[in-house]
Amino acid sequence: MKGFVSSHRFYRPAPKLAFRAVTLVAAVAMPLFSIGSLADVQAKTTITWAVVAGANYEARYNQTVAAFEKVHPDIEVKWIPIVVGVSSDFQQKILTMAAAGEPPDVIRIDVENLPQYVRLGLLDDLGPYLAKDPSYAKSLETSVFPAARAAFNYEGKQWGIPLTVTVSSTYYNADLLDQAGLNPPTDQWTWDDMVAMAKRMTKDRNGDGKPDQFGLQQTTDYVEWLPLMYSYGGEIIDAQHRIVFNSPANVKAFQMYQSWQQKEHISPRDGEGQNVGFDQGNVGFIMMADWVRQVYQHITKFRWDVASIPAGPKDQVAFIGGGAMGVSAASKHKEAAWEFVKFATSDAVQGIMVANRAGIPVVQRIAAEQYVGSRPLPAHQLTILKMLQIARSAPADVRWERMLAIFRKNLPGLLGGDTSATEFVTKTADELSALR
Repeated sequence: MKGFVSSHRFYRPAPKLAFRAVTLVAAVAMPLFSIGSLADVQAKTTITWAVVAGANYEARYNQTVAAFEKVHPDIEVKWIPIVVGVSSDFQQKILTMAAAGEPPDVIRIDVENLPQYVRLGLLDDLGPYLAKDPSYAKSLETSVFPAARAAFNYEGKQWGIPLTVTVSSTYYNADLLDQAGLNPPTDQWTWDDMVAMAKRMTKDRNGDGKPDQFGLQQTTDYVEWLPLMYSYGGEIIDAQHRIVFNSPANVKAFQMYQSWQQKEHISPRDGEGQNVGFDQGNVGFIMMADWVRQVYQHITKFRWDVASIPAGPKDQVAFIGGGAMGVSAASKHKEAAWEFVKFATSDAVQGIMVANRAGIPVVQRIAAEQYVGSRPLPAHQLTILKMLQIARSAPADVRWERMLAIFRKNLPGLLGGDTSATEFVTKTADELSALR
């Protein structure tokens, strides 16, 4: 197995015989009074942590390891950066490492990839670990956002300890609302309210007969359409993982989704989106996950803020995603790995996530005190945390990536008006049902 390089440490397992030889020489050469310190070094347990590679992630990795090793001097952590293109690359490399006899001890988990990791046998069920650690189990239950815990619970078992999450909200241009004579959205606003407000912000500012300011930037990201679908009572799969997408609720939801461009024209149609964007100041609303807040913090040419996701006829739902840490099923040091995994919810690590703008901390107190704080930006940033109370993730199914590819293929025809909502739902349901 080739070595892995991180900015924290270089990791290359040495041949066993060579390691013994080096140890022998060191022991002979060392003065007698140093033998105790050598024994301390040899008693350390070394574990590896498989993470996604990226220079922008390295600071949080290094700081997390340093904080853990300060509390656990008997455990050394080496993080292994894995370069990935898609999530399946990460899975394959974990499997390759395990097959080579060098599995990681701790694995990074994303919400959408959890079912696949479980099916491949990459993770340990954390239930037995929590049963043996009742004080931590109680802390996890009382201090961590329930939605964050639930996101990493699959088929009744807890597979990951959440590290950070992201949740969708509605970001709005406060200046455009003022110019249209509108008040900011309330927490109970609806999709119909959103459309009505967006229509008043859609304008032809240069007088050429075409709108160049829009009430909504429609992204076609599932962060946007999944909450809409859920809020109408629609689903993609049921509890038995059967495809149930072909439903009247979904037809109504995607009729609403299509209307934003075609009927109401509150969002740019194909060919109208040049020089139009929320960050350019000519869009009233955009529904996105929390990561865009980091981008928007640099906006100074207009006032912006955040509101809840609109409610549908059945419910009000936001989208949740995020990352967790899990114990590798093939780990050779599971007790040490568990100590590192549960450290994810420590004050130290949660503070590191806030300082590095890595997402929403999952510990409720840290989220309120440090993520929101006394001078939040935007002013109603607390609304983002409120969305965690009504958040749902993407369908927990091993076919999700392939399902998503079908949606991405079929949505342009719906939004462009080439297919009706009924045709879209029927065609998509048939293609989803064909997946195995």
